[in-house]
Amino acid sequence: MQSKPYDVVLLPSEDLAEKALNLSEKLKTSGVHFTLDNRTFFPHISLYMLQLNDEGLEKAKNLLREVASKNATIKAVAQSYHYENEYLDIEYIRSDEFVALQEQIIDSLNPVRDGLRERDKERLADAVGETRSNIMKYGYRSVGNMFNPHMTFTRFKNNQTDVMKNLPSKETFNGEYALLGLFEMGDNGTCVKKIGAWELQDS
Repeated sequence: MQSKPYDVVLLPSEDLAEKALNLSEKLKTSGVHFTLDNRTFFPHISLYMLQLNDEGLEKAKNLLREVASKNATIKAVAQSYHYENEYLDIEYIRSDEFVALQEQIIDSLNPVRDGLRERDKERLADAVGETRSNIMKYGYRSVGNMFNPHMTFTRFKNNQTDVMKNLPSKETFNGEYALLGLFEMGDNGTCVKKIGAWELQDS
């Protein structure tokens, strides 16, 4: 049975996705690992990265359909831009709605995951405290207090902190996330192949 890393994500509305694609496209002249285009690299907010085999993948799709049917569209409010390890993203306020949705997804999918992603096996070697605890328990570090919902625009090949001076206002990226998605993962935390998407309910 083939086992791969997957990402359970929230997908932005069309107008919000378009804004993310435009910014990512502008940034690529600075030298990047990827550019969002909604074909090979998809804009998203990660909720749960996990390893799944074929059987687990089928179960995960059914479980995500069920979770989507019980949750409302998320209205995300941008908190600030964030630059770290050459990644540039917009971080959102961690609302109760974000937290509740992540909890439901992890409760549903943690039992069907297939061990650890390679990236988390590497992290575990020197992980301590809450990071270690989360990886051991959920196979993913960004849970609970460590969950910071964000949408990544790109990853630069070298330091480009100066781009922070010329970004659109953070409010540009306020908006709705109405789809729960499941994607195969690529390098640099990217979503590269859509497995499925399920509509959240109108709030």
